[in-house]
This record gives sequence, structure tokens and C-alpha cells, in this order.
Amino acid sequence: MLSKASDANEFLNFSAQYSSSSLEVQKQELMLANQGLAMNPADSFQQIKLVMIYGLPNSPFQDNQKAQNLLQNLLQENILTNSQLSFAQLMFDQVLANSQLNLKIKDEQKRNETLQQNNINLQLHLDAAKQKIEGLRNIEKLMGERELSTPK
Repeated sequence: MLSKASDANEFLNFSAQYSSSSLEVQKQELMLANQGLAMNPADSFQQIKLVMIYGLPNSPFQDNQKAQNLLQNLLQENILTNSQLSFAQLMFDQVLANSQLNLKIKDEQKRNETLQQNNINLQLHLDAAKQKIEGLRNIEKLMGERELSTPK
């Protein structure tokens, strides 16, 4: 459980420190937070650390679903102070917005892939049409040459 001294500033400090750390230090922070929760599942500070590790957009361990689940559990426990609650709600909004953004990105990627495939198909049809036109021009040219070469 969080002490009364733990507030949003501590979480912001952790976020800044974590974000500027090397991958090895970030891995260690993840391991320590998980170990802390294994020893004390009610440790809200470790829960919020995990939320940030999973919820920060620049985290190599970003997993919005895990962050969202942890936050939902933490908010339902109703053990946070006002400042901690405000921070948790802010993180929840950020994680939710990030999840929605990721869904939009995936939808746009699918749409882009579909448009690219349509473009390829249209190019193939255009190439086939060009070949047919060229074939018709060759036939027309041959017919014109025959007309010129036949004695009248």
C-alpha cells in the first residue's frame, strides 16, 4: 500500500528516471516491480510502477492491455489518496487513448495495404490494356501495309 508521502510527484520522478534509463535498467525495474508485487500483492506503488512500465509509450515493455487491467484493479480497490487517484485516472486515460490510437493505426495500415493491393491490381489491368492496344495497333498497321502492298 502507498504511504501518504507517495504522490504523483514520485510517480512522475519514476517515469522520468525509467524513460531515460538503459534497456538493462528498465528490465531490472520490471523485474523488481514484479518481485515486489509477488511479495506484497497489495503494494500499490509497485502496481503503479508496473502500470507505467506497461503504459508509457516509450517503454520497450509497452502493453496497454496489461496496464489497463492493472489500473482497473487498482482503481477498484479504492485505496488511493486524492493525488494518487488523480494520477491513476490520468494514466488510465492515457493508456486508453494509446490503445485507441494503436487500433486506429492498425486500421489505417490495413486500409493502406488494401489500397496498395488495389493499386497493384489496377496497374496490372492498365498494363494488360496497354498490351491489347499495342496488339490492335500492330494489327491495324499490318492491315494498312497489306492494303498498300496489294496491287489495284
